[in-house]
Parts: sequence; C-alpha cells; structure tokens
Amino acid sequence: MALDVLKRNNTQLGLALCLAISGAYAFSVNQANAQITPDTTLPQGERSLLDLGSGQVNGEIVDLIKGGAIRDINLFHSFLEFNVGNGKSVYFANPAGIENIISRVTAGKASNIFGTLGVNGGANLFLINPKGILFGQNAKLDVSGSFVGTTADGIGFGNQGVFSASNPEPPSPLLTVNPNVFFFNQIPGNMNRGSITSQAKLEKLAVDNLLLLGGDVEVIEDSKISTNQGGNILLAGLSAAEGQVALTRDGNKLGLDFPDGVKKGNVVVKDSAIETLVPEDSNVDGGEIRIIADSVEVETSNNDQGIVTITDKNGNKSGDIIITADNSVSINSTPEQDRQGIFTITKEEGGEAGQITIDAGSLTLNNSQIAQGISTINDVNDQNAGGISITTDSLVIIDPIQGSQDGGLTLTDDGTGEPGGSIITSVDAVGGNITITTTNIVVSENEPTIQTDQANQGQDSSAGDVSLEVNGNVTLADNTRLDIEAEKDQDIPSDDEKINDIFANTETAKDGNIAITLQGLLINFRLQEGRTPFNDISAISFTGDLSLSGLLEINGKLNSTQDPGNLPISLVNPS
Repeated sequence: MALDVLKRNNTQLGLALCLAISGAYAFSVNQANAQITPDTTLPQGERSLLDLGSGQVNGEIVDLIKGGAIRDINLFHSFLEFNVGNGKSVYFANPAGIENIISRVTAGKASNIFGTLGVNGGANLFLINPKGILFGQNAKLDVSGSFVGTTADGIGFGNQGVFSASNPEPPSPLLTVNPNVFFFNQIPGNMNRGSITSQAKLEKLAVDNLLLLGGDVEVIEDSKISTNQGGNILLAGLSAAEGQVALTRDGNKLGLDFPDGVKKGNVVVKDSAIETLVPEDSNVDGGEIRIIADSVEVETSNNDQGIVTITDKNGNKSGDIIITADNSVSINSTPEQDRQGIFTITKEEGGEAGQITIDAGSLTLNNSQIAQGISTINDVNDQNAGGISITTDSLVIIDPIQGSQDGGLTLTDDGTGEPGGSIITSVDAVGGNITITTTNIVVSENEPTIQTDQANQGQDSSAGDVSLEVNGNVTLADNTRLDIEAEKDQDIPSDDEKINDIFANTETAKDGNIAITLQGLLINFRLQEGRTPFNDISAISFTGDLSLSGLLEINGKLNSTQDPGNLPISLVNPS
C-alpha cells in the first residue's frame, strides 16, 4: 500500500515536473515570440501576423511579417511591441504593387533591434515609434528601397489623413499616396519623446536612402552607418516641442523641410562613423550625407571615424556633406590618428571630392590635426578637391595639433611650425575653394592656417580661392598665424618665433586669391613679401616669380605698421 502511494505520488510529481518544465518552455517561447506583438487597431482580416520560419532570404530561413492593411501602394502594419532579438531575422513580406511598408508601434515602449530587420522585396520601410528605436551591436538592416526610422507621433498623407502611433486608428481608405509629413506632439497621447540610437555596424547598406528622424539621434560605441551604390544618409532631430516636418522627394532622394523657429534635437557621432561609399566596381556618384539639428557633436578617437564620403578608383564623385545646426557644431579629434572629423575623399582614379557645407550658430574645432577637422581630399589623381563653405556666427579653434600638407583651414601646432588640423582642401590639380562667413573668429592656442594644398610633388597646380568674411572681430592669441598655401608636399619654411600672421604662398604655381572682409580691427599686422618673426599679412611664391602670387584684398579696418612693399595687393578702404 505504501509502495502504491509512493508510486502514485512519484507519478504525480513527475507529471507536475513535466508540466512545469513544458510551461516554462512555453513561457520562454512566448516571450521570444512576443518581441513582435501585433495590436488590434487594424480591421479584422487586415491585422499584422508574424509567421515564424515561413520565409527564405538568401538561403536563410527567416520569420515573415504578413497581413496588414493595403491601401493602393501602401501597406500598413500596427504593433503593440516591435523588437528583433539577437540572432533573429525578421522580414516584412512585400506583396506585388506595394511601394511603402509603414509600421507603427503603439504601446509606448521603445523598439530594440538586435538582429536583422529587412524587407523581402524592394519596398521602402517606415518604422514609427514615438518612444524610441535602438539598434544594438549585432543589428543589421536588409532594405533595398529606403529605410525611415522616426520617433514622430504620426505620418501624414497630404490632405488624405494621418497614420498615428500615439492615437492609433485604422488607416483611412484614402491613404493611397506617398507619405509627405511627420507630426510631432500634435496628436494627443505623447509628451516624452524617445531618441534613436545606433550601436550597430550597419555597413554597406544597399538602400536608396537611410533617414533617421528623432528626438535626438546618436551613433555611438564604435558603430557605423554606411551606404554604398549612391545611397543617401539623412539624420535629423526634433525636440519635444510641437511641430511638423515635411518629407520631400527630389528624384530618388528623400529630404526634410523644417518650419522656421521649430526646436530641433541633437545629433551625436561618438567614436563611430557615418559614411557613404562608392566601391571600385560601381558606376554611380557617392551618396549625400545631410544632418539637420540644434547641435551636432562629432567626437573621434580612431582612424576613419566621423562623417565621411568616399569614392574608390571608379571615376565617380564622392558625395557631398551638408550640416545645418541652429546652435553649434563641434569636432573633437584625438592626436596621431588619421582621417577623423568631417571629410570627403576620392581615391586614385576617382572623380572629384565632394563639397562640404556647414551652416551653424558656432563651429568649434578642438585638438584637430592633418586629415582631421574638416577636409576634402583627392588622392593622387588630376581631379579637383571639393569646396568647403562655412557660415557661422563664431569660429573657435582650440589647441590644434601638428600635422602635414593636405590643405585647408589648417590649424597649426604647439610650436613646431608645421600645419595641423584642419579645414582642408587637398588635390593634385586645382584646390577646392574655401568660403567662411562668420561673426567672430577666435584662435585660442598655437598656430592656425587657412590653406588649400597640392598633395602630389609631380605636378603644377593652383590653390583654390579663400574667401573669409568676418562681420565682427578676428582674435588671434600670441604665437598664432592664419596661412593660405598652395604647395607641394614639403616642409613649410618657418621661423623660430612668430607672432600673428595672415600668410599666403605657393610652391610651383599661381596662388589662390585671398579675400578678407572685416568689421573688427587687426592690430599690429605688417604687410610683407616674406615671413618674418613679426605680425604679417603676406602672399608669397617660392618660385621667386612674384607675379605668380595671388591677389590679397582687404576690405575693413586695418592697422598696418609697414608699407605693402612689392606685393600684388589691393587695399579697399584701408584705415
């Protein structure tokens, strides 16, 4: 009898243990599957469905998201939660005729993308989550159209309606056109905006466009966002204030149009890279990188970090970089590392280097050296370097470091007399033009330079023009210099002692023109034919032919203690 009870109890215990184990297994599976949870806001028969292991992409078994509400060219999905686990691959099915797959997350939790997110077709993918999007270290994107990730509350379709994540309703039958506007906080229900953060190496994406619109946007922790084949990258932020941002199209390129006065978010690139790359076997020009923000911070500590466009040995132009910041742009680089900051590069047998345009309340270059800071570089070919245009209320240069000749607004070092970092144009043919419009320039330490450069010793070339318009004051600390140079790759002659210089020279060819427009006063500058240990404004050709020197034009208040001598100089309204 006792044995029967023991057997019965053991049987019950075993059954309970099996049930507990199977229950725990079911719970873990449900937890894993619950990372993507469709909601019930779409009509019956049009709700989203996660079909595990039902798809195959490039020979890999993947989970497919099916169903959704079709409105002509648009397919709408709606989820309580949307996360992709580590090692998972989740793809949206792409029915015939669908151009845009538009997904919203409605339960107020950020989306964590730790695996692969893609589209099994060529449609554009929109992911809308007002609480934020995180791309983890192992995240991947597999989208051949455009990818748009946003923390907007909803997205609009002209006068036909809105698809909202904060106030979710079924999509109107009228939502049959391309989306054209993002709504922030104009729809009740969301007051705490999330950010978009990438810690992933999203490399060589074959997208037409990658657009991230926050809150704030952060690319951090040795991560990378990189497109090839002409794909464009657009990063932008809008803070918690109400507003709407238009989504524009120029051919295949997506853009954003912010209303005047709206408070923008911030963009941070820290120890990471934003890059458009055109590989050697491609036949397209490089993609554009555009950033729109309140402030932009670029902090780098290793080679090839920052914001960069590259074209490699294929005759095509590297992409342009356009940065607009209502408040500030700051570039902080680590000494003794190459190619950091904001730069465009065209390698051997490539086309022209891209243009760099920065419009900001203030621009600060800190601890920059050669091929750091801001530069356009064309390596070992006869194409032109791209131009650099900077418009800012305040240009601040802090503690630049020693470097060598790659051209630009190059800021010199702590007493070595060699050019350091950097707003640079460097090329074998014609240097790119540099245009700087600012209220004030402050050089706080050491020796800065404005420079366009010839990198190859084997060719004659011309420096690009430099236009410097200062509506306020130029302030140079002791032992600082502003140089404009077009020269071969050689050491720059220097004196052991220098005070404050504005200097222009060329090694083999005609100098670029120097145009300086000032409102403030340059104190105790001398106009010289060559460098001296004193305060100089000078333009020199090292060929010995003074006729090759560029035109130096000064329009403003100038306190000169010495005659201009034989320089080809035009003084406009000197005092």
